[in-house]
Amino acid sequence: MEILQNRPLIQVILAADRFDVAVLRLDRTAHNLPHITPICLPPRGENFLSEVGTAAGWGALSPGSRLRPQTLQVVQVPVIDNRQCERWHRSKGITVTIYDEMMCAGYKNGGRDSCQGDSGGPLMLQKTGRWFLIGIVSAGYSCAQPGQPGIYHRVAHTVDWITRAIES
Repeated sequence: MEILQNRPLIQVILAADRFDVAVLRLDRTAHNLPHITPICLPPRGENFLSEVGTAAGWGALSPGSRLRPQTLQVVQVPVIDNRQCERWHRSKGITVTIYDEMMCAGYKNGGRDSCQGDSGGPLMLQKTGRWFLIGIVSAGYSCAQPGQPGIYHRVAHTVDWITRAIES
């Protein structure tokens, strides 16, 4: 996650990237292994509000740290309403617009979050025995701080574009 330094008495405007998603075509087949397996794309328009997703990554374990873990980290975070996410950020002096192609996940009191270095990683949800890619780690203001949930790309908003890119 991108981290901006907290400066007292200064209002910060966070410019999270819109449509922060890419499709990469591999030059060879990725064979299924215990640690390599396909994930489903979500239904178009699904918001997953109040569902608890799992973010995974190799990013920092604390804000501003250059140290990275030796093992893949996972964290459970609830998907929250975009307007609620904006209000929580505003209460911390952070002005951010969460567009429809974005989503937030995290806790009002902080404590658990994706962090710097996790960008591009998955926010996944297991539903009816299948794993779905519901978000992609995109941006944030610090990590795991109260009122500052993580900001993700909402895959259900661009699933048609992703599907066309995969099929072309």
